[in-house]
Amino acid sequence: MAKTRRKLSKFNIFMKSEIKRVKKMQPSASHKQVFKMAAQNWKSHSGSNHASMGHKKATRRHRKK
Repeated sequence: MAKTRRKLSKFNIFMKSEIKRVKKMQPSASHKQVFKMAAQNWKSHSGSNHASMGHKKATRRHRKK
């Protein structure tokens, strides 16, 4: 039985390409540093509220029933 995969969020799509881009610019940086830089870029990405969207989803997912 094959599992169905969830559609990637805008954050996931952004981070996938942004990590590759930052690694090219900073080849000596650790993965942790690269991830932090990419996440910071997400926060300031295009002046929209993309960063807050991901946070709202995470809090809803962990809410007690």
